[in-house]
Amino acid sequence: MKDRKESDVKRAILDYLRARGYFALAIRNTGIKKPNGAYIPAFRKGIADIFFAKDGVWGWCEVKTSKGDWTLWQKAFLEEVKSYGGIAFVARSVDNVIAEGL
Repeated sequence: MKDRKESDVKRAILDYLRARGYFALAIRNTGIKKPNGAYIPAFRKGIADIFFAKDGVWGWCEVKTSKGDWTLWQKAFLEEVKSYGGIAFVARSVDNVIAEGL
């Protein structure tokens, strides 16, 4: 079975969250391309892919494919979110979002 693209997983998660009444938006952090091909992040390095909120519950979701690895910057961002009382996790499918109780 072919691995789903990250954009497909992200769309499915956004659709699920919105159907459950969450305000949810995808963050595109591509930023500015430097001459060497690297990017200067538009927001901050490691920011997660999806922000969501509903009834005082808020958080961030980092979306990965079944084979994708997350960076130390992404791990640090999610830990910081948790330190402020938010929900923060990595999701490889909608099932992971459901497992978070959303």
